[in-house]
Amino acid sequence: MEYSVSQNFHPECEFSISKIINLELHASYVYFTMTYYFCHHNMALKHFSMFFREQSEKKKEHAEKIIQYLIKRGGHPVLENILKSEVEDWSNSLQALEEALVIEKAVNEDLLALYDKAKEHEDPHLCGFLKSELLDEQVKIIKLLGDYITNLKRLGMPENRSGEYIFDKYTLGENCQISP
Repeated sequence: MEYSVSQNFHPECEFSISKIINLELHASYVYFTMTYYFCHHNMALKHFSMFFREQSEKKKEHAEKIIQYLIKRGGHPVLENILKSEVEDWSNSLQALEEALVIEKAVNEDLLALYDKAKEHEDPHLCGFLKSELLDEQVKIIKLLGDYITNLKRLGMPENRSGEYIFDKYTLGENCQISP
């Protein structure tokens, strides 16, 4: 006799959740790579390094939270190989933040698509989880990255590299909490 706690949990939603888990882990890995890129002696942007480490940790926490939710609903996470970033040397912090924005928008699009699938398959529990645990946070990080990109451009990036240092020291220096 097969026993399952799964109820009203459509396989299409379960598959999409696994896709999002893997996307979150990929984002965490890319941010982890950025952490040590900006820590390197020829970059020496300590607060950018700390910012990306913080983002890496948040993405890993999201993946764990989603896995726990999936298991609670009776699903099985399908973990894939984590793809490395297509970029390994960012020319500057502006390029790294723009890459981060692309990643966050991709995660957000997949979350919104999953939300629509959950509504289509009449799964209010999944809709509630997505709204309360993930979607709001995605909006916040997309806005934050957009603000950071705008401010770096106002400081003359990418041409004016001293603006990068000023941003690192005075903007990120006030907001970062995790040390590298």
